[in-house]
Amino acid sequence: MTFTITITRDEDGVYIAECPAIPGCVS
Repeated sequence: MTFTITITRDEDGVYIAECPAIPGCVS
């Protein structure tokens, strides 16, 4: 299995990882 993961950084410098293919997957 292969999933696309989006990693973003907010204004406080905290990294957020999201996997749109998996409902509710945000850490």
